[in-house]
Amino acid sequence: KVFFANERTFLAWVHMALMLGGMAVGIIGFSTKSGLSPLPGLVLLPVAICFVVHALGQYYARARAIRRREPGPYEDKNGPVALAIVLSLAACSNILIHLVVSSR
Repeated sequence: KVFFANERTFLAWVHMALMLGGMAVGIIGFSTKSGLSPLPGLVLLPVAICFVVHALGQYYARARAIRRREPGPYEDKNGPVALAIVLSLAACSNILIHLVVSSR
């Protein structure tokens, strides 16, 4: 039961990362065809990679703890907060880039 919860959590994080990565690639692809700056997509792509790396690290750490039957808790208190801060900074930088580029 706990092992499958670990997999569901991993898949949820990977799903979010794929959505961010898809948006980043879409922004980059659209911007090169329309003559806009691909910078917002290039800012978002490393954030998606951070989400995948974090999810994979947490999955392996939890799976190892589950296999060893270590007592819980298995939650990650700092990771989601750090990823939310990184995502917020990326969104703010994208808004700033848009304001700077549109003012020219």
